[in-house]
Formats: sequence, structure tokens, C-alpha cells
Amino acid sequence: DQPRSRGLGDVYKRQVLNMACWAVSNMAQDDADAGARFGAAGTVDLLVDILRRNYEAGAEREPLLRHVCWSIWAVTSHHSPNRVKCCALGAVELVVDLLRRHSAFPTTLVSPAGSAVTHLVKSDAAAKAKAGRAGGIPAALDIVRAYRANPQSTEAATQALRSGLNVLWTLVAGGNGNQAWCGALGGVEMLVDLLRSDPKNSSIQEHAVYACLLYTSDAADDLLCV
Repeated sequence: DQPRSRGLGDVYKRQVLNMACWAVSNMAQDDADAGARFGAAGTVDLLVDILRRNYEAGAEREPLLRHVCWSIWAVTSHHSPNRVKCCALGAVELVVDLLRRHSAFPTTLVSPAGSAVTHLVKSDAAAKAKAGRAGGIPAALDIVRAYRANPQSTEAATQALRSGLNVLWTLVAGGNGNQAWCGALGGVEMLVDLLRSDPKNSSIQEHAVYACLLYTSDAADDLLCV
């Protein structure tokens, strides 16, 4: 009975962590003061530690990882010190690797992981470069590629695609090396093809257009030639 009891205990602990992370994300969302209080209480360290201990686990940890990513998004979205600390603790590499692991077969983890990436690296050139080196550009393009290979009208599929495009335009913004890498991996052609192939989905169109507009003039010439 002992192994079974231990297993049930682990499930219970994950459920408690799920609820705790859910509460953090709800309380810190759009509230800089709450984000500061959570940061002062050591929540950032705990979230990154939970992520590090679980991000390689199987599907049974997916709900926990989803809640952790939303919590990281919430505590960093309006509080720069929390964002800086998350980056220093290695959260960028962990979340990008999580996104990469689920990019070819988009799951419900793609949207929260993508949101966490965009908030962790926004307005931070060093963090964007770090996310690029960790594989953020290929992961985002894999999400777009997976959608193009199997276009679906479900909200989950559309959310995953929007998240991939969000990550893409966030990482290439600012004229950093991610731009050239995205172009070398066929990102320009992929975005243009997406604009052509899904004209009825205004949300996807908008996200793809924004991603296209972030390219340099050289890449804009490429766009015109596709």
C-alpha cells in the first residue's frame, strides 16, 4: 500500500500547487502592487523552482506547468523587478524549452508558455537574445508549421497559433539577431503563406501582419518577392 499511498500523496500535492498557482495568477494579474508583494514574499523563486523540477515530466504534470506559466506571466507582467529576477533564475530558458517540447504537437501548454516567454523578454534585448539561443525562434515557427500542416478551426488551435506568432514578433522586435535567424529558417515565407491561406481569420491575420511588420527593410524586400 505504501507506493500507492505515495502516489496519491503526489497527486494531492500537485492539486494543491495547481490551486495555489491559480490563486497567484488571479491575484497578481494587472496589479503591480500585488506583484510586488508576491515578489517580496519569495514567490518568484518558488515558481521557477517548481518549473525546473517539473518541466521535463509527462502529461500528468501538464496542468501544474500550465498554472505555473500563467503565474509567471501574472507576477512579471506589471512588475519589472520580478521579471528581472525570473530571468536571472533561468526562467527564460526553462519556459522556452517547455514551449519547444510542445511546439510540434501544440497542447494546452503552448498558450501559457508563450505568454510567459513574451512577458519575460519584452523590452529586454539581452533576454530576447537568450530566448533566441534557447530555441525560441524554431519553437515559434514549429507552432506555425504545425498549424499550417493541419489547419483547425478550434479555439485551442487558434490560440496556439496566436501564441506562436506572439512569441515570434516579440523575439524579432528591435533588430536583434533573432530577425536574421527567423528569416534563415523560412519565417518570412511562412508568414506570407499564412496571410494568404487563412483570410477569414482576422485574429490570425492581425498577428501575422504584426510579425511581418517587425522585419527590417531587407526582409521587407523579401516579403515583396515571395
